Amino acid sequence: MKSSSKQKKPVPLPGKEKRQAQAISLFSSLEKHFQHRKLFYVFSFIILAVILALTQFNYKVSEANDDSMYLEDAFKFSKDFFGYYTANAPFYSMLLSVLIRLFGFELMLLKMTGVVFMIFHLWFLYKAFENRIPYLILFFVILFTALNNYMLYFASMTFTEQFFMMQQGLFFYLFFKSYDQIKAGQAFISSLKNWILPGLSLFVMSLSRNVAIGIIIPVFAFLLFDKKFKSIISFLVGFLIFRTPFEIFRKAMWGAQDQYSNQVTKLIRWKDPYDPSKGVEDFNGFVERFTGNYGLYICKRFFQIIGFVSDNDFTIHPGLGFIFFVLLAIASFFIIRHKEKHLLFVLLYTGALTCITFIVLQTRWDQPRMILIFVPLIFIILITPIYNLVRNKSRFSQILFILFPFIIIVSVLISTINETAANLPVIKKNLKGEIFYGYTNDWQNFLKLSRWCADSLPPDAYVASRKAPMSFIYGKGKQFFPVYQADVTDPDSVLALFKKENVTHVILASLRRNPQKNDGYIINTMHRMLIPVSQKYPEKLTLVKQVGASEPAYLYKINY
Repeated sequence: MKSSSKQKKPVPLPGKEKRQAQAISLFSSLEKHFQHRKLFYVFSFIILAVILALTQFNYKVSEANDDSMYLEDAFKFSKDFFGYYTANAPFYSMLLSVLIRLFGFELMLLKMTGVVFMIFHLWFLYKAFENRIPYLILFFVILFTALNNYMLYFASMTFTEQFFMMQQGLFFYLFFKSYDQIKAGQAFISSLKNWILPGLSLFVMSLSRNVAIGIIIPVFAFLLFDKKFKSIISFLVGFLIFRTPFEIFRKAMWGAQDQYSNQVTKLIRWKDPYDPSKGVEDFNGFVERFTGNYGLYICKRFFQIIGFVSDNDFTIHPGLGFIFFVLLAIASFFIIRHKEKHLLFVLLYTGALTCITFIVLQTRWDQPRMILIFVPLIFIILITPIYNLVRNKSRFSQILFILFPFIIIVSVLISTINETAANLPVIKKNLKGEIFYGYTNDWQNFLKLSRWCADSLPPDAYVASRKAPMSFIYGKGKQFFPVYQADVTDPDSVLALFKKENVTHVILASLRRNPQKNDGYIINTMHRMLIPVSQKYPEKLTLVKQVGASEPAYLYKINY
């Protein structure tokens, strides 16, 4: 017997509802696709990052000097762990000292740690935000980080950036995991157990970058906003459990100043870090510093990093800074309004640390790495609210949304390809033993003279150098006396200072003030000290060696 019932045809949806269904289907399809293949994508991006990092590998040390300083500190730790201490990222230098102790001072091995830190940074970034933001955004941020030539540059340098970003990703993973496990009426001991690992993570971060101590501010603000008062105490105790014994040990064993010593605070307060005579900043001065750094790092550096402004464009673009501020204000409004708690913590964290950075940094220390560590988090803050706004809108709106990160990826990819093409000839020369190839003429002369000092001067010769850590690296581990600022310029005071420190020689280099071109302006710190001496006591200085005819470097012996 045949059934008399007929299968009903689906009722067509109205135009607006149909478009919404198609839009929902587009985003949901993408989310399902990424979710089913998430490990494939994250490991593919990590492998891609490693390949690109190797093609952009930098076999030299940076002219910025800080990476050499960390290596020199690590070397000293490896030789006398309990007899030496540095307040500059001590944990990072201690970690590198272990490798030096095991394998010797192998520059390439030490540089490769940046690649390892980059791998873990990408993995922890993925684990921290998995199931907390859409995969479309998460994989865009990871791919951007893997492709970006600035990120890749620091993957082969011994700055703290890759190490800190790895720790930052781990901190977010541990913090979110602990936060999600908070239970109402939880006993204090149970609550403390939840926050031990985030406290340990903050302890390591605070010993790796001074500004990291400011993480306490967004943590307290976030937990206070969420009325998790017991967790505030638990987190603080979890941090102090590690930091307090370390400070006691540091004071007892090393007796050294900590990271926030008077010398550090003086550098922050001075108007000019290289000329204390100009005095200290007042309130208006710090406001001007903050706005100046906003211009440098947001109106210029941020857009250089994402590929929208040329690396060689040093112009501050107020219009771009205004657009950034508007987007941030809109994103913040929706994050707070919709109570997206994980995003709120990212917003508070990034906002607090960037504000502290803009206040404490001198504007003359204009380096992209200062904002680079926050760029992945900034993208998460700016893009996720927009995603939530358009996920129920038309298919066209969502295609436009996808187009924006696509343009950024293409932009950074072009920059990375260009950087790789420029770097490959340098790599080939460096691998063939031309260790100075790739430096400009002024730096080559300075570093060659540093090498000559190690090879030709008596072992007890102590040479003053404007970039002592770099001289140490290329001087085969020879110790040089550092001169970072002209604290004294009176000839008698200069000679007294050098005699007190047992300085026997001085390197007088022609290091360019503008690294891009030889315009005749040089870093004149050493000149400001030595020229008065040569004018008053010409017999006190004897020229020992000159390297280079153009932009030369001179070595003078001091005759006390």
